[in-house]
Amino acid sequence: PGPKLRSVLDTDTYEGVLLKPSDAGQHNKAKNELIGSLCQCITARFSDVNGGVLHAMRLTSFQCWPEADTSFDFGDEEINKLTSHFRPLLLSAGVDVDLIPDQWTILKAELYTAGFSQGTFEKTWPTVNRMLRHRCPDVLYLFDALLTIPASTADCERGFSVMKQVKSDWRSRPKSPNDLRPVALTSLVMKAMEKIIKEHIVRATEPLMDPLQFAYRARRGADDAKIFILDSIHKHLELPDSSARLLFVDFSSAFNTLQPHILATKLSSQFHLDDQLTLWILDFLTNRTQKVRVNNCLSGLCALPPLYILSTDDCRSTHPNCHLVKYADDTVLLSLLSGSSQHHRPALQEFVEWCDSSKLELNVSKTKDMVVTFCRRPRDPSASVTTFIHGNPEEVVEEYKYLGTTFDNLLKFSANTEEILRKCHQRLYLLRKLNSFGVSSSVMMTFYCAFLESIMTFSITC
Repeated sequence: PGPKLRSVLDTDTYEGVLLKPSDAGQHNKAKNELIGSLCQCITARFSDVNGGVLHAMRLTSFQCWPEADTSFDFGDEEINKLTSHFRPLLLSAGVDVDLIPDQWTILKAELYTAGFSQGTFEKTWPTVNRMLRHRCPDVLYLFDALLTIPASTADCERGFSVMKQVKSDWRSRPKSPNDLRPVALTSLVMKAMEKIIKEHIVRATEPLMDPLQFAYRARRGADDAKIFILDSIHKHLELPDSSARLLFVDFSSAFNTLQPHILATKLSSQFHLDDQLTLWILDFLTNRTQKVRVNNCLSGLCALPPLYILSTDDCRSTHPNCHLVKYADDTVLLSLLSGSSQHHRPALQEFVEWCDSSKLELNVSKTKDMVVTFCRRPRDPSASVTTFIHGNPEEVVEEYKYLGTTFDNLLKFSANTEEILRKCHQRLYLLRKLNSFGVSSSVMMTFYCAFLESIMTFSITC
């Protein structure tokens, strides 16, 4: 025990307060009551939050309006929902809420008569106000409210989100604070709360997740991602005059650059997550004041990886024979090529554009390209068509370590086998030293399973 715990164990007082003796049963009972009460409060908070108010606010965007021939009942249900939600505010402003549905019909008719067409209507809501304020004042008051104040709010529990962070110097030869590994120390209450929120999010989003995202999902792992890549390549290379090209993508601080407002938009529109829960996540990620002090230098907090995979879920390839395989931020663009084709085609351009729009920065210097072929004629990697990202050429390599396994351009895995042998030889020396010290066989078996067998059986699936 540390000094703080020893100060409690060695005395019956703590900071001047007399501690009453209690047995383990009472402690466990109190702990279970606390966690149970927390679960009930959070469940009640998110039990009836999917009122659809955020979805109904799409009426404020003319890009969401349909063409005139399909606009007969467009927005009627949303107007009723918004009117009910803002009813106290509208009544306090003297608005006749009963006239809003009829004025909504008039507003639509006037705008379509004025030449509205989806994507081409150039008028803004201030212009609409000047045009139709005298005919539709009540419904325009509603739209003024939608454009002025938020539909709902959700404040996360700041006391639970307080997080201490330390940075260790376990990395060899650290030269700057960025070389130090952050270690977050959160309270048990916050860990329980995050687990509850995570389970709720997973249940709601799992059916809509990208099938080629293998991280943080049940019954999936790094081995599945590597097996998918190898199986796709082997099947394709059985065809004549075929090859495969893999672009191993590296992001610059992927978790740190996650944009909360972009994530909130995707959670609401793509995954149809509860409005209140989406706002809670947005508030949780945007207003957290956290600082880490390392030799008078300050640093921030990394975003949660499960939220990152939701933010990148819409990054998918729609081109045949092109796949975006993802394991969290470890992404591979796999292009199955035939004939004279030697490049990633438009799939790479769309991927780069998606990264730019999502504010994810590609680390071009660490992104590598690899060409896999079983052609009998030896191929010089430098002779392959060069891949460019933002005008910078990508290096074509013969080997690359992906998710702990070294891939080579002939899929022989000789470099990976040599790496395993090298590690095993190092650990065998330690095993021999333990044997020379007369260590018991049970301890040696434990050492063997932990330090040798784990290396030899890594990525072996049955």
